[in-house]
Amino acid sequence: MKDVNYNDLFERSPLSIIIFNNDGEIIDCNAATGRLFGYEKSELMGENYAKLNILNKSQIDTLITIIRDSEKEISNPLEFKAIKKDGESVFLNIHLSEVNIKNEKGYQAIIKDISDRKRIENELAKERDILRNIIELNPYAIEIKDTEGYHVAANKAFADLWGDFPPEDNSVFTDQHTEEEKKQFLDAVNGSIVKDVESCYNPRIESETAFDKDIWINCVFFPIFDQDEEVENVVVMYEDITERKEAELALKESRRELRELNKKLEEKVKERTLSLEKSQEKYKKAFHRINFYKDLFTHDISNIFQTIAASVELSEIYDKDDVQRQAEISQIIRNQIARGKKLILNVQKLSKIENDGLTFQKISVKENLANAVQFIEESFQNKRISIKINNHKNYFVRANELILDIFENILLNAIRHNINDEIEIIINYFPTETKQLEYIRFEFIDNGIGVENSRKQEIFERKNNSDQNGKGMGLGLSLVSKIINLYGGNICVEDRVPNDHSKGSKFIFFIPKF
Repeated sequence: MKDVNYNDLFERSPLSIIIFNNDGEIIDCNAATGRLFGYEKSELMGENYAKLNILNKSQIDTLITIIRDSEKEISNPLEFKAIKKDGESVFLNIHLSEVNIKNEKGYQAIIKDISDRKRIENELAKERDILRNIIELNPYAIEIKDTEGYHVAANKAFADLWGDFPPEDNSVFTDQHTEEEKKQFLDAVNGSIVKDVESCYNPRIESETAFDKDIWINCVFFPIFDQDEEVENVVVMYEDITERKEAELALKESRRELRELNKKLEEKVKERTLSLEKSQEKYKKAFHRINFYKDLFTHDISNIFQTIAASVELSEIYDKDDVQRQAEISQIIRNQIARGKKLILNVQKLSKIENDGLTFQKISVKENLANAVQFIEESFQNKRISIKINNHKNYFVRANELILDIFENILLNAIRHNINDEIEIIINYFPTETKQLEYIRFEFIDNGIGVENSRKQEIFERKNNSDQNGKGMGLGLSLVSKIINLYGGNICVEDRVPNDHSKGSKFIFFIPKF
């Protein structure tokens, strides 16, 4: 080997340099060596390094083996823990090379004190162990991902949560995560800390050995920076909130069911209340209907009996041989009996109307008006009555047989409430159109006592359905109004002479044309 003259470099080197022969005897060393080990140079010169207690036996055996087996240069540096003269430990990095010492084989050891580095490495190792323990023992699942979203590492709690680790080819940006969740991870990749990210995830979709269930989690993403302050990884902390979310969802569902139940209860209460109100109204109507029928029978049957009794008295007064007179009296009695039967029939019809409503058919106006007028003339032969019909056309209406009772009751009302010596009644009827529907308009005009304005509506109400002081039959104006309304028409009363009710009345009503 070439001789190297490097005495000045040798002495000034900050690194310890020791030259020893093949037997381990120290031939030379620089000042840095003394400072490193705490010896004077004179204490080292000529000594065998194996006897200085700087290295232990195992380290010396390793060093001897390396020297024996090497031919020229040991390329890999050696690291040993050595002991200074004062007993203090020091970590060394030793680089050995073969040198020529006066044509004999020797060795040069360049030694560097790496105690500070080792201390830092040990501290970092301890910190890593502490961090590893913290992560591993943390009850929250913790995962480290790279900036592409692929799995790097995770703790035991992560496996306990998901049942497995993600496959190597699984990335946040390509799996079942939502676009919003991918954006939040990307925010962490760009250096932001992202908190309170709630998500529902089924790990079985990505891994066949993972749990097959929906797991609710609350996530926190935070970046890990390298020495260049670039984001190297993203740490994801998962909090299992499945129990809480299921409780919230169950509570939400319970509230929904409770609202539905309350709604149904309200509907049932409403239906029950309505049913009770209808029952109450039904019983109220039934009570009024009973009173109505009672008054009706009391009043009208009494009138029938009075008429029959009067006819019997007349029959006894008149000459029995006066056949014509007796025949007229007999006819009056028969008419009253027929009217009594008809009254009973009409009461039955009214009861059916109250319960089932009306059925309609094609009814002749002309025929029923003629029958009503005939009945009035026969029933009041002792009165001067003039009934004039200003139309002889035969129109048809959508009604039924109760139309005769309408006509008769209005005529009876005109007679009962009239104090003139001669009762005048004028009847007009003609077709008209209202709201694109065709009706027959009727006008019954009389010269009676009339109806005061305050009573023009009341006379059609049920409480005025009978007149205890009136004469003749009838079911009352309230019944007339009810039947006409059921026909789909309406009725009102006006003054025969405008603004003077005492001059008589004009009853106006409409019945749909057939």
